[in-house]
Amino acid sequence: MSVSSQRITGNYNKQCAGNQYIKLIKSQSSQRMESFNSFLSNLSNLPQEEELCQSLEHYTDLKWVQQDKGPILTGRNPKNNKSVSIKLINSPTIEKLETSKRVLKALQTIQHPSIVPLYDIHTSANEEPYLLYYSTDFDEGTLSDALLEKKKFSFLQALSIFHSIAHALFTAKVRFGLFHGHIKPSNIFLINETYKIGNFETSQGKKESKGSVDLSMENIRGYFYLAPEQIDTELNETQNIDQFACDVYSLGILGLEIFGLDTHAIRSVSPKHPIYQQELQEMIQVMKKEISFDVGALIKSMLALDQFNRPSLEKVVESLSIILEKYDEESPRKKEIEEALDIVEKAEVFYEKSDFKNSLECFQQFLMVLQKWNGKPSDIAYVYDKLGVVKLALGHLDESFEDLKAALRISKSIYGPFQSEVADTQLSIARIHLLKERPDEAFKTAIDALTAYQDSLGRDSAEEAQVLILLGHIYKAKKDLEQAKKATERGLQIIKSHKGKAEEDSPATADVLELLGTISCGLKEYDKGLHYHQQALAIRISTLSSNHHRIVNSYRCLGDTYGQLNDPKKSIALYEMALKAMQLNYSKDHPEYLSLQVDIAQQYLKTGNHKKALEVLKELESQLQNKVNGKLIQRTFIALANTYKAAGNSKKYEEYLAKASKCTENGV
Repeated sequence: MSVSSQRITGNYNKQCAGNQYIKLIKSQSSQRMESFNSFLSNLSNLPQEEELCQSLEHYTDLKWVQQDKGPILTGRNPKNNKSVSIKLINSPTIEKLETSKRVLKALQTIQHPSIVPLYDIHTSANEEPYLLYYSTDFDEGTLSDALLEKKKFSFLQALSIFHSIAHALFTAKVRFGLFHGHIKPSNIFLINETYKIGNFETSQGKKESKGSVDLSMENIRGYFYLAPEQIDTELNETQNIDQFACDVYSLGILGLEIFGLDTHAIRSVSPKHPIYQQELQEMIQVMKKEISFDVGALIKSMLALDQFNRPSLEKVVESLSIILEKYDEESPRKKEIEEALDIVEKAEVFYEKSDFKNSLECFQQFLMVLQKWNGKPSDIAYVYDKLGVVKLALGHLDESFEDLKAALRISKSIYGPFQSEVADTQLSIARIHLLKERPDEAFKTAIDALTAYQDSLGRDSAEEAQVLILLGHIYKAKKDLEQAKKATERGLQIIKSHKGKAEEDSPATADVLELLGTISCGLKEYDKGLHYHQQALAIRISTLSSNHHRIVNSYRCLGDTYGQLNDPKKSIALYEMALKAMQLNYSKDHPEYLSLQVDIAQQYLKTGNHKKALEVLKELESQLQNKVNGKLIQRTFIALANTYKAAGNSKKYEEYLAKASKCTENGV
């Protein structure tokens, strides 16, 4: 690995135990070991040093490297023959340690082609001081080396590097909320002929005030790349610093250098100084005229003095993706992404047929292609949204929520908060909140979606009707049935007004009829509810496949209604039809699948078939042993208690009643 500073070498002998290696290193020139000794001075006892040695035993050819951020070890992992660089981090507080571990584990997970891969993460066993380090693959030098050697990149090479680094930062942001903190050429490493960004800020703390920036001599080489608000004490004291906006600024400076502009004239001048601004404007003009007007205009916006006037990281990547497509029309990247669009069409067809497993697989394939070629953020937002929707249908609520949150972050940043693309995702997130029994969060998110639809599409759109229908569900969950009825009827009215978009006998209409049926039953208008549900089922049978998840819903709703009308045999028959259809598309741990079994058991109890009710419930109880679903577990215990009571088993009745009560005590 090429570095500007001198190396301190020490051959590690595996046969020497404990602190011997540390002592060997310490015995080197005190002047050349100043940085490492400073680090070790915070290590209070010998066991720490022994622990470090033991953790490093499976690496060979270890050498200390003097860098501006402190000591780094280089070496080799004999298991895979990979060249590694091991960074040491001293974290003096528990908070910093936990944050550092979270950040590093996140970086291990990302697996982005332009992020330096992390192989190992180690932490000290002692409580204080903390020693945390990671090993990774730094092998062929840095972007700083290339710039010092006056290497000239072609326009497409420079554009590709700039775009890939920006995309890496974007991915770290949207998936894990990570900023970088110190973007500069020396933190961009050449690995397998690809430039990758490494050395993410491990503290990831919110830096808002004076003194947040290290301006010591060891960090002065990175000073030039800092955003104005990071070094301006007056700004530090009056406004919060957006770390992602800082990354955008630093990336803009980096972009100037990647495209071959000489930045030495502004290196020692404050960004607010007139000379800096004059020189910067001249560089931007050169870039616009001689390199690329589009790129020049983008970098100019990235280097705005006011952080609020800079484009978001998502918009930067989106712009660069479009520019790259414009200049590199024959690239394998463009061709493979276009071919992958056929996969998306298949995914959509699978979803409409309720084949969620195959739909999920197709969307995941498309995401892999986008990740491989650093696809446009708008495309990535689209596929995250679709992944979230499919996982929602499969009952994978937590995974769905994470994908939808990523989609929402990207869409908001690209389109603003009041666009239909944003509202689509908000609608799905509201549904998850509702399924997670968070009606207040669901209501707030649904209202945000309603506002966005009305702002972007106008009043009384078909999309607005979707929100009103969801609000009907939310009001129902909040036990405000009158408001639920009002919102749902308004939704139905809008749907009927869109003859070309949603015919009266469409699945969308069936959704509304189903909800009105449920609300009517809640208002004890059972005959009206039965009529609505029968209408909904008839529409769905005529328009959807026999195992479609909406038909499953109709069977269940009709089963509920016949149960309320004291016709348990019809109720059981309909529940069994729903369960059979669910087995084709839902996993057996889907909350709806499990909940339906309780409903079936309760109807068996109404018929007097205690044996069958117990059979269903005991099997369900065994399924729930390792599940975190308190409400369903409590429901199951109550149903078991009632069944044993009806069967005359008072001991078991008391036992399961106590279990149900314990769920209540635990906050279920």
